[in-house]
This record gives sequence, C-alpha cells and structure tokens, in this order.
Amino acid sequence: MNKHVAGLTIVELMIAMAVIAVVVSLGVPHLPGVVGNNRLTAQVNTLSNHLAYARSEAVKSGTPVTVTSNNGAIWQDGWTVWVDTNNSGLMDAGEELRIGEAFGAASVLTPDNGTDFITYNGTGALAGNPVTFTLCNTSSPYGKQLKITGSGRGRLADSKYKCP
Repeated sequence: MNKHVAGLTIVELMIAMAVIAVVVSLGVPHLPGVVGNNRLTAQVNTLSNHLAYARSEAVKSGTPVTVTSNNGAIWQDGWTVWVDTNNSGLMDAGEELRIGEAFGAASVLTPDNGTDFITYNGTGALAGNPVTFTLCNTSSPYGKQLKITGSGRGRLADSKYKCP
C-alpha cells in the first residue's frame, strides 16, 4: 500500500511567500495616493450633494436657498444650507436645512471668486456669479474642481487639477 501525503514542501512555501512579498511591495507605495484620492472624491461629492440639495429646495419652495461657509471663504471648515423664509438676508432660528461637516486640516477647499456664500433663487439658478471650487489635500499632488454654472448646475471638472 502506497500512502501519498498531500501538502507543500518548505521550498514551495518559501517561493509562494516570496511571490506574495514582491506583489505587496509593489502595491503598498501607491496606497497613500489611492487613499488621498478617495478622500478627495468623497469630500467633493459631499459638497456637490449639499449644493444640489440647496438648489432642489430652492426650486421646491420657490424661495432663495443659501449655502454659507462657516468660516468666511474657508469652506473646508464646513457650511450651512438654509432657506430665508422671512427674506431678512440673515439666517434666523428655524431656517437651517443642513450642515456640511468640516473636512479637516489636510484639505483646502477654496472658491475661485473668494465668496463665502452661494444663493440659489426660486428657479434653481445662481443669484450671483458662477463659481469653481478647488479641493486639494496634502496627501495628493492633484485635486478636484467642482464648477457651478450660472444655471445652478454643478459638475466635476474632467481633468486632474494640479494643486499649488
């Protein structure tokens, strides 16, 4: 009776571990860039979703809806979406619709025109000039740009933006 034992020899196991080590060593250096790009994508999508929400609320209610930065033109510190129900031009109690959370110290979100607010009129168009938001992160040399047209539509720029 011939017994055959199935399994790996130590040499086969060492070769398999060496192959795995090579594959991992090729992939790990790219991991921070991938994580940074995913973070940028999530952050720009958050802003885009809040702006689209503000626009839809303006159309739905037929009244202006404003998105205001929580810290001047430093948008990465968060923002507030609110509807001016009493036409005072100021956010009063009960007018807040949604709050955008701060992105953190590694991200910089800047509008090209330095504005600290965006207002959509009752038709969903911008009440002011078009604006382009640029989002950069310290973990990536490239950033994202979100362009808001005069009609109020937002779109992500097609090409990678080289951060300064």
